[in-house]
Amino acid sequence: RMHQHRSGSLKQSNKPFKSGKHATKGAQKRKTRGKVDVKKNSGRSLLAEQKEQRKNKAKQKRMVKRERIQEQYRSLSTGEAPPRVVSIIPLGPLQHTSDQIHEAIYRNVFPDSMEAKNRTFHVAKWKQRISVIPCSRNIDDIILATQVSNVLLFVVPENGIDPMGYETVRIIRAQGFPAMMACIDTDNGKPQSAKKSVEKELCFEFGEKSFKVFPLAKVDAVVRGICQISLEEEPLSKFIPRAFLTVETPPVFFQNGESKGAEISGYLRGGSLSANQLLHFPGFGDFQMHAIYSTPDPHPSKVSHKTSSMDTSQSQRELLEVATPEKRESMQVENDPDPLDAEQTMWNNEEEENIPDIRRVPKGTSAYQATWILEEGDELEPETKLEQEEEMTDSMLLPDDDDDDGEEFEYIDVSDTTSVMSENYTKKKLEQEDIDFPDEVETPREIPARVRFQKYRGLKSFRTSPWDVKEELPRDYAKIFQFRSLKRTQQRVLD
Repeated sequence: RMHQHRSGSLKQSNKPFKSGKHATKGAQKRKTRGKVDVKKNSGRSLLAEQKEQRKNKAKQKRMVKRERIQEQYRSLSTGEAPPRVVSIIPLGPLQHTSDQIHEAIYRNVFPDSMEAKNRTFHVAKWKQRISVIPCSRNIDDIILATQVSNVLLFVVPENGIDPMGYETVRIIRAQGFPAMMACIDTDNGKPQSAKKSVEKELCFEFGEKSFKVFPLAKVDAVVRGICQISLEEEPLSKFIPRAFLTVETPPVFFQNGESKGAEISGYLRGGSLSANQLLHFPGFGDFQMHAIYSTPDPHPSKVSHKTSSMDTSQSQRELLEVATPEKRESMQVENDPDPLDAEQTMWNNEEEENIPDIRRVPKGTSAYQATWILEEGDELEPETKLEQEEEMTDSMLLPDDDDDDGEEFEYIDVSDTTSVMSENYTKKKLEQEDIDFPDEVETPREIPARVRFQKYRGLKSFRTSPWDVKEELPRDYAKIFQFRSLKRTQQRVLD
């Protein structure tokens, strides 16, 4: 017999390994047995990536974001970048108008300048070009200025925003807004309490965590805030598929023979501009363009001034596009309705009376006798037709002794002679019509029929009777063009 060792009661027994909810490595190997997991190669296993890979991805995202911010800062700091458009929007009755605030900003940048203020100027201290648009309290002007602005400068009076100011703020919030800041128009040197209340109100209206508010008395701080504010939001003109031209100088009018025109210049913002499009001037209407030229920058920075002075040939304006008459957009923006299109066309008896009645009769016949001679196509009464048939029958039986080949004819106007007879005949005809059609009424010529008989209009059934839904619309509605498919027309125009 072989000796078999048996453990006693004092032998140490270790607890088994508990992996919990997760499977052990050995269990995973036994389960897969060399198989490849499909989900691991599907791109969804973001949490299963290695630690170094996650670090590398985060680093790449930071570098891309930093490069985008630096590129934006470089483009806005160089002379080739367009100027920052700043709109001054009042939110209440102010002590200083928007033009006076524009004047104060310009004099702060150029204290020794004796020239009149310009809309666009270069701030050398902050290496920025800004273009100021002073706005009135007109909502339409504020909406147009907001669409092309990079910065909105709200000017709030000392006593706070009035109801019209709140309406302006809500309209701007509804259509979208770029970067914003505010200043308080007050004579008090310490508007700290007013500053906090204005900041709180604007943060509530626009849903912002913070809002930059400056006192208007410190113009230098306002200019610094305009130049240093981060342009995280793009201007609304970038997302609108049409071009905006911020006019820099007043238009120059000229006349070439019979044609008259005007030349305007400014900075182009938003979408692309074609010479075949129409140009809309707010308050003046639509105009056609003749050509588009590229002109040198009227307000260059120091960098752009040096580069332009090196090459004088490039300072001349360059022709970009000339309008094509076949591709030009039409000036007709409204439909030209015909006011008589829906009216009834009635025969005018006065015109009928003025038509002369010329008849061809044998020579020597009087005008009275000519009225009894019927021409081809004239209708006869039944009794007259019977008499004429009897005469024709008799004439066929009798020999034809007369020869009409040599008979002479002449033309006589019998309109004056038949006037008395026509009156009697008209009276008899009207009397007979009244007997035959007692419910008929003549359509008047002085007023439209729809006005004369409007009290007789009615429907047999509101549910089943057909009627024209556009019949009772105002006359101005006829000026609107109707599209079969507005979505397809818009897509074709934009393409």
